[in-house]
Amino acid sequence: MKNILNFLDKYSAKSDTYTFKFFGRPLAYFLSEFMSKYVTANQVTYFRAVLVIISLSFIAIDHNIYFNIGVLLFFLNIVFDAVDGQIARKKNNASYWGKFLDGYIDSVSYALLPFVCAINLLLKDTSSLDIILCLLLFYSSLLYLLECFFRERLVFYREWIIKENINLKEKLFFNSRINIYLANTFYDLVHLLLLGVLILVPLKVFYSCIVIIYIYTVTIRLIALVIVASNNLRVHRKSKFKPAKDI
Repeated sequence: MKNILNFLDKYSAKSDTYTFKFFGRPLAYFLSEFMSKYVTANQVTYFRAVLVIISLSFIAIDHNIYFNIGVLLFFLNIVFDAVDGQIARKKNNASYWGKFLDGYIDSVSYALLPFVCAINLLLKDTSSLDIILCLLLFYSSLLYLLECFFRERLVFYREWIIKENINLKEKLFFNSRINIYLANTFYDLVHLLLLGVLILVPLKVFYSCIVIIYIYTVTIRLIALVIVASNNLRVHRKSKFKPAKDI
């Protein structure tokens, strides 16, 4: 047991979710040993992009078998999310393009998950309550996208401030423990719910739980980011704007 835990600790990061540490990373280690001989890390990332499209498309289809296949492919995507990084480290050829694309695929997949669930629900015979649930699922996707956009803008301005050699209160100001905890809890709960669907958890229960997790967790993270932005971006700078006549 101790050897297993040492293995998991060796090939995982402190900020990993439980899903990633106990499921994605171990499988990725063995897959990457084989795949690294034939493919590059970026090729695995491109494959992930296709896999996410197929997975979300299957989840949107109003048929239980396709839905379950879509969920299984979503879990497979989690494994390959670790494979591309493992191959990049093994071959020592990590790139910013690969890291950018990897993060972008993650953001898109989780942003569209409630959206495709709403489509799946709309394709059924829906009641007025189902319509409300669909609207909440759409709102969950929108809220997640809003949080992603806000976070990326915050990163952009953080790097801009650092580039101009202005001291920040905290250079890694959105990597706080509470944000990491909220993010990890969010992803682990979503993965747990997806696993529950495969074990015959009713779809409407799944949809309702997805709405609760997305709205509750993402709202808290968004509020935390707003507070962080308010505390750290109130930095005065001299304007470098010059009218056209002065140029």
